[in-house]
Amino acid sequence: LIHSSCFARSFCWKLRSANPDGAAVFAHPTGNGWVYVSNSEVKKGGGGVGAIQFDANGDVIDYKMILTNTSLNCSGGRTPWNTWVSCEENKEDGQIWETHPFGAKVPRKTVLGGSGGNYEAMATDNRDPMNPQFFVTNDREDGEVRRFTPSSAVVHDAINGTADYWSILSTPGILEYLVLNPSEDSTGINTFSWTTDLKTGKKSASKYFPYCEGIDFLDGTLYFVSKTLKEIFILDLDGGTYRKDRTKTKKFTGQPDGINFLGDNGLLYLTEEDYVPGVYGRDLNGNMFTILEGRMHGREPSGLAFSPDNLHMYVAFLTGGILFDITREDGLPFDGKTLNIRHHAT
Repeated sequence: LIHSSCFARSFCWKLRSANPDGAAVFAHPTGNGWVYVSNSEVKKGGGGVGAIQFDANGDVIDYKMILTNTSLNCSGGRTPWNTWVSCEENKEDGQIWETHPFGAKVPRKTVLGGSGGNYEAMATDNRDPMNPQFFVTNDREDGEVRRFTPSSAVVHDAINGTADYWSILSTPGILEYLVLNPSEDSTGINTFSWTTDLKTGKKSASKYFPYCEGIDFLDGTLYFVSKTLKEIFILDLDGGTYRKDRTKTKKFTGQPDGINFLGDNGLLYLTEEDYVPGVYGRDLNGNMFTILEGRMHGREPSGLAFSPDNLHMYVAFLTGGILFDITREDGLPFDGKTLNIRHHAT
């Protein structure tokens, strides 16, 4: 990890773990600081997950690798028990790994990856802790969206303290695949279902949502993006209906990549590849706006995450291996009510 000051209200680091991609922040169990975990999208066993530890003031105090000897680690997701799931985007060899953000446990391969894929990201519906569900995207033309429902017995034992939480994603459960059913009548109501047949899931993906990347969950709703269609899909998990919106505006013209909800106010942060790469926002009404943008460090921003107090926004540039630590000039958190932003024309 190499530190350098970049410009006012921002610092940056050159990461020794090359090609940083998906990331998350975890608070230290003692409350003294946090750790930023970052995937490394390098081929032929050169990837993995790096971890930067910060103290309570946001200063770097340690850096180490918590997963090694994997390939093309793209994005991932956090679990309800505060571990980091890292997805390999490595075709038939791609797998999905669970890691401990502070390196307290040896990484473990999960059952989410099955026979392999170009896995991108994971989101969790944990409204009922006894029945969590995990959703994974696959960045291929026929890349299915997966839903994993773990063994209820294993979840029960973990919650009651008679089993390790790490058993939840490494024990076989129910693996299903998304099938979209666009409306064919005057109601205009689109529905979806889940199937255990992988071929059916891939067929639906190829037809309706190819090359999916970022995915997140909020208030019973699952959100994911198709980079080639430049669309965001919004699934009402309880109602079984969905809608989709274009992410493309006059300003946001590139491909949507990572997505992250911040807080409970419905503010969805997105990163964009190509054109004018940067970080953008979307509210629950579908309005798009600019948070930051710039070409100076590459075409693919990644690793978007926020400190536990939301005062620090971290964003990396994959091709340059640069990580920025950004704070607001007004000292407010990034989920605050006031943001100096530019809304986009549709």
